[in-house]
Amino acid sequence: MSAAGHAVSSSRAPTPEPNARGMDNVLALEDRRFGPSLASRSGPLPSGDTSPVDLIVDLTATAARRRMPVLTLEFCGHSSFAAGMTEMLASGRLPELTARLDGVAVARARPMISDRLWLSRTSNDLLAGTISLIAQCVARFSTGKLAPIAESPAPPLQKGGFIRHYLPFFGRGLVDRAVQKLRRGRRPFYWQVAYRLIDGPGVAETGQLDGKPFTVLADDGQRFYADPFVLERDGRHFLFVEEFPYAIGRGVISVAELGTDGTFGVPKMVLEEAHHLSYPQVFAHSSEIFMIPESATARELVLYRAVQFPDRWIRDTVLMTDRDFNDATLLESDGRFWLLGTERFGHGSASDTMAVYSAP
Repeated sequence: MSAAGHAVSSSRAPTPEPNARGMDNVLALEDRRFGPSLASRSGPLPSGDTSPVDLIVDLTATAARRRMPVLTLEFCGHSSFAAGMTEMLASGRLPELTARLDGVAVARARPMISDRLWLSRTSNDLLAGTISLIAQCVARFSTGKLAPIAESPAPPLQKGGFIRHYLPFFGRGLVDRAVQKLRRGRRPFYWQVAYRLIDGPGVAETGQLDGKPFTVLADDGQRFYADPFVLERDGRHFLFVEEFPYAIGRGVISVAELGTDGTFGVPKMVLEEAHHLSYPQVFAHSSEIFMIPESATARELVLYRAVQFPDRWIRDTVLMTDRDFNDATLLESDGRFWLLGTERFGHGSASDTMAVYSAP
């Protein structure tokens, strides 16, 4: 919020509740292995200026009633993070965050939890979603656009302390992790691409997967294929994919051509960088062929141009720098270009927060 131009002051919460003590003990153990997480205890931020306050953000539901607006957060139906985390572990439900302005619901988020074994990583995902939600609420409040939303039904709340529910959670996580490793064998993770040729409405139009079966784009076990994009050029059909060879540990962009037998051949690599590439959105514009692959690990988004389609590509324009922008999808509408994707701000899942940019 400071980066957005807001003056920020903070103060420490009161004495931790019992659930927080149990959670803090587990986090302290994990901190020794992974380092501090967003849920690790820390001191208050330095106080900002002492000018009149426009908005109080209360993460503990302990702020005394005042004349200025107060933004509070509910974690899985609870007013504190520790109680909300306990509820999530006990119920097994996906987490839900609700922001309230003076008690009225104004925003909601459902962060993606990518790690269900280590509490610190689970907390990072949940708190990163919390940070994004607060930042969005403050931005809307500043412009007078923070409006009430419909209340969601309150789920039945579970009983019991943190440790009681944490131990079964950790045990299930260990079992799930072991089962996943057995299923994947030596592959750390795995995706597949499948396709079919049809006449008439497809999945996008019908929302159904029935009908003609799909053909899997075969791999040799040393790599996987993902993120397919198809482009027709001069009567030929090309399938662009992320290829992830396990030997190099990062994605490259490869292409396969549709044969006369109606199947795509083995993809061949056409673009490689020192960083991971994926999601190769390829498109034609002004008689040229362009591609915008994801390169979030390099904190940039680059437009490539084909100089010899489909084999040779050059960097044409750097569209973004110092941004963790994922699955960038470019659309043109009403004389403007619109770039949609998910953007990660520090910790948390790369799939949580959608961002939209536009340009003439």
